[in-house]
Amino acid sequence: MVFNLFNNPKKWNRKGNKLADKGKYEEAISCYDKAIETCPEYKYAWYNKGHVLGELERYNGAIECYDKTLELDPEYADALNNKGIALAALGSYEEALECYDKILELNPKDFDALYNKGITLANLERVEEEIECYNKILELNPEYTRVWKKKGIALAALGSYEEALECYDKILELNPKDLEALHIKGLTLGMLNDFEDALKCIDKILEFDPEYADAWAFKGHDFNKLKRFKDALYCFNKSLEFDSENANTWTEKGHALNGLGKIKEALECYNRALELDPDFEEALEAKEKLEHVKD
Repeated sequence: MVFNLFNNPKKWNRKGNKLADKGKYEEAISCYDKAIETCPEYKYAWYNKGHVLGELERYNGAIECYDKTLELDPEYADALNNKGIALAALGSYEEALECYDKILELNPKDFDALYNKGITLANLERVEEEIECYNKILELNPEYTRVWKKKGIALAALGSYEEALECYDKILELNPKDLEALHIKGLTLGMLNDFEDALKCIDKILEFDPEYADAWAFKGHDFNKLKRFKDALYCFNKSLEFDSENANTWTEKGHALNGLGKIKEALECYNRALELDPDFEEALEAKEKLEHVKD
């Protein structure tokens, strides 16, 4: 087929891509539609339209576009992968797995397919199979820190906290300033009731980022566990300087105040937590207990 300037699907596809890069998704879709109208067999326009519809969270439409792409090229791995992501977003996890498995039949070393398959298995609570996916990725790339994190979280979900810690330590060997890994490591140490070492992790985070609200809150949580309520209160106040809308932090601050015998102030914190999240069970229970004590 011979194309002129005005009926060239590649031209419309390129224009759509430029608009999509600027976040002008509806205009981009119009361009892909022009490309498809000009040449219905042009798979890239179908694929790119599906991608943009996915960005707009119009997943059913995206899946239709990927299905059309795969009619034209059944081995188009990116289309299979994105179709899997769209299906997973709709909660169709088993169908999503079928997409990733088709990719892995074509290329058992496809990182994206292995990673997304792992995430989908996590949603299905098939944690052992999830870990198998991450292990395959790490065999191919032992420095893939994002996968070490996922593996650590999965191991912790199985109660294998020591193995999870090994994953976080591996990340920190590769990047000692990975704040998320430090945070998760601290949480895991807390699950092992090793609050002193957990606090060391949080202190490292705060060395790098003194305004990390979650780190201050977690440090306060550990001080509460150690019954160091004055230290805990200081940490919660610091956390609330940077994030005053966190119901959990207000609740934990209430626990610290309660530990110091400041019942009225503790109740004020629980009430503030419930203003932010009326269904927050921990605050509801703590408030009820304190009101019962007052009575």
